Amino acid sequence: MLPGTGRSIVLNFFTPSYRILGRVFVGSSGMLGVMNDPNTSSIEVSEASMARLHEPKKIADRTQSVRLVKRGIDVIGVGREFDVGPTSVARGGYGRLTRYHVRVVTASFEMEGEMEWAGRFDLSSAVVEGGDFFPLFNATLRAINVADLFMKSPALLVNRVRIDFMRTLEEEE
Repeated sequence: MLPGTGRSIVLNFFTPSYRILGRVFVGSSGMLGVMNDPNTSSIEVSEASMARLHEPKKIADRTQSVRLVKRGIDVIGVGREFDVGPTSVARGGYGRLTRYHVRVVTASFEMEGEMEWAGRFDLSSAVVEGGDFFPLFNATLRAINVADLFMKSPALLVNRVRIDFMRTLEEEE
């Protein structure tokens, strides 16, 4: 992205082995637009601090710039819901949306949050429809094998390709 054509936002990237905190330049389509862009397979993160997942509070490396392969990212913590992107990009259209409380699990993480869906919620479609990444709002993230790693976030971007299973939580209420 050319300087002056977007804004810089701070994000937490989680892979099965690392947590990377850094800045990414996004345009008008927000972070979801960047991650679902089919023309790029990687993303540049500047001012990056990296910690091994099993030691999430100990910085293993710092670098001015690192490239992450999108398909290797499990989830991204977004500090403001606004940074996810406009409604048409982030939530798939302008129709009436309902938020459904869901649990999403990858090989390394458990997440809970609200997934927006137009009309009657269809779990089968939710797992496969849309771009590779989708937002969970008012979300929590917990590492499965690392007790110290827990995070609350206004939004998480979850990589659909990395999901082991997903279910709604309304049935428990």
